[in-house]
Amino acid sequence: MCGGLYNERVKKLWAVVILVALPILTGGVYFGWFYSREKTWVWEGQGRQYRLHAPVGDFGDEKRPLVVALHGYTDHPWFMEAYTGWSAKADREKFFVVYPYGSQGEKDRNLAWNGGSCCGVALSQNLNDVRYVNNLIVHLIENYPIDAERIYVTGFSNGALLAMRMGVDPTKSFAKIAAVAGSIGGRFLISEYFRLPESQNPIDMMLIHGLKDQAVPHGGGVNWAKVAEFEAFSQTANFWARANGCDPLPQQEQLGEAKIKDYSCDGADLETIEIENLGHTWPGGLLEFMSTGKRGDFSATDAIWGFFQRE
Repeated sequence: MCGGLYNERVKKLWAVVILVALPILTGGVYFGWFYSREKTWVWEGQGRQYRLHAPVGDFGDEKRPLVVALHGYTDHPWFMEAYTGWSAKADREKFFVVYPYGSQGEKDRNLAWNGGSCCGVALSQNLNDVRYVNNLIVHLIENYPIDAERIYVTGFSNGALLAMRMGVDPTKSFAKIAAVAGSIGGRFLISEYFRLPESQNPIDMMLIHGLKDQAVPHGGGVNWAKVAEFEAFSQTANFWARANGCDPLPQQEQLGEAKIKDYSCDGADLETIEIENLGHTWPGGLLEFMSTGKRGDFSATDAIWGFFQRE
């Protein structure tokens, strides 16, 4: 009797392994090593990594757009690829995605970008990540069938800080930016306060932020971990409204939990999206599901790609 019960439990365990664990492991191996490719590029005498996804299928000699996706602090390109769905989107719409690696504190842990107000070793060593990403874009254009007129930059959290810092740089080599959970100013630990300089170069900008974000607080101030403080989302929106020559009173639309503001601008487009009941996460992606147990009805990836394609 006991032996029969034990055998039944073993069979159920193997069933779980075969039906659940094995597909997860196989999928992890596939998406980790075969779906996109890890590349190393020597820049300023150092080998720097990036993860590149080329769209599935044959699109002939036609050059395709490129999306540069910048991960957050202590995040990882592979994880960002998984939770945003950018590579799956690229397969459907036929564009390239590159996920650069930030500077590392130890092995692949604590990856960081110098966004000015944050974070880690990239900030403490004052690394020029604006120049690095701009040069990586040039490197990719030279080596892949990428349309130099359709380069787009997006970032999450620390990556959003860098994306906006790149937006005020006069040497930028891209057309549009989408920043998720970012800010134009603040400080990390005991570093000096940093604020983006007023931009003289308008650029199409989309800003997305959760109202319940406590890591980069929507209302500004010290974050939940008490290691950083940031300017409010409203200050970030006003900064880009001035930079792009926008009317301060935008058109507003409510789509589910997303409040969308579309500005009328002289210099470049500006759209802001504030999402109710959302914390520090990428809206509509795997990260939102992992942190809240649900996937909202607003997809940042879909909205950003639509913005990038807008004439």
